[in-house]
Amino acid sequence: MARSNVGQYKATYAKLLRLYPKSYQQRFAEPMRQMFADMCHEREQNGQDTRGFAYKIYAETFTGVLAQHIQEVVMNIKTAKSKIIVSAGLVGVIAIGALLTNYSVRAAQTIEPGLGLKQVQALSKGTKSACLADVRSAADAVKRDDGFMELHGNKFSNFEMTEGGAIADVPAGTNYDLTINSYTDNTVKGTLTYEKGYGTYNYTTQKLPAHGQWKLISIVACKQS
Repeated sequence: MARSNVGQYKATYAKLLRLYPKSYQQRFAEPMRQMFADMCHEREQNGQDTRGFAYKIYAETFTGVLAQHIQEVVMNIKTAKSKIIVSAGLVGVIAIGALLTNYSVRAAQTIEPGLGLKQVQALSKGTKSACLADVRSAADAVKRDDGFMELHGNKFSNFEMTEGGAIADVPAGTNYDLTINSYTDNTVKGTLTYEKGYGTYNYTTQKLPAHGQWKLISIVACKQS
């Protein structure tokens, strides 16, 4: 019987997944790893070319890793000042909170992506704008410009994965719903709703020059009408 190389392919793929940014790994690495393993075993059982398939997925994954890191670098450069502002704002919120008993007089703050849930919750206190309704024409326009990763017959939308990583420490496997309200001048606005009480937020996302790639700019807590 020919020696199986599936174990080696799985190990190599797991190493590639660890090259993704940490926040991306936490949300998507495990389901991607499991799907790759299932597909390798299925192809081997059916006598199909497992080696060629594995190398094709390696190349696609490496391209995805580069795209995610480029997106993160661009975001860090453009938001360096806003990070300082947000950090200072958090300190201010805590100090003022000790003196004020009525938080409803101030509006929920705009939040940069990648903060932890506790920080997001602190910035979400106050009056909230209405959540944005779903507009089918805008959703269709985003879908036309979106990119997809396809594994085992399932498509993973780059746009949806970008939105789902808005909060750094939301547990992997947490489901979320998206509405798309507008898509104008390469800017998408809509609403992101996490299950299990992790909140509902209006988001702003920018389309990147690379085809099918997106950058989440900000979220802000909203209330359902």
